[in-house]
Amino acid sequence: MPVAIATLSGRAYYRITSLLKEVGIPFGSLIPGGEVPKGVKVVLTTLSERKTIQSPSIIALEEFSDPSSLRHEIAKRLQSQGNGKLIVGIDPGSRIGVVAFYGDDEIYSNILSSADQVVSRVCKLQELTKNSDGENIIIRVGNGDLRLAVAIVKGLKGTIGQAARIELVDERGTSSNINAKPNRRGVRDLRAAAIIAFREGSEIS
Repeated sequence: MPVAIATLSGRAYYRITSLLKEVGIPFGSLIPGGEVPKGVKVVLTTLSERKTIQSPSIIALEEFSDPSSLRHEIAKRLQSQGNGKLIVGIDPGSRIGVVAFYGDDEIYSNILSSADQVVSRVCKLQELTKNSDGENIIIRVGNGDLRLAVAIVKGLKGTIGQAARIELVDERGTSSNINAKPNRRGVRDLRAAAIIAFREGSEIS
């Protein structure tokens, strides 16, 4: 994940995670002083631990108490590093798999249970990576459950509108290699969503 927390303070960790969860930003965890993985673009820590972290983009907890300001700052830093397109794949069904990629990084992966949840989550992801070029935001929805797919597309068109390219994708074959395996925690649905994310479909106007 491109955003990570690095602190040994339990209080600071709780505060940072609360802020990130409130604005819907996925994150990982690091140990201060340890190596920062290549995929991590922004590190959140405390002022006292800042000097122990080797990263070009560090945000200290004390600098932000407002969730909206924090989200704006993270989005600005991610975009300044040229991470590219936000691509979201959605696999509709009894369990709705949603996987999002920003540039080369997978920034979100989860199982949701309704069209409303999907629309809400995608809107938060879109806000995190918001820019003026709608072509840099691509949302692809599988057509396996057409009724649910249409509900998701309508919800997205009503909220994001022209800010994204939304496509309906033929999802045949997306689960062919994993149907025989147990679908523990929706692994099959997430795998299908990831495939859908990079399969071209028909744009919904």
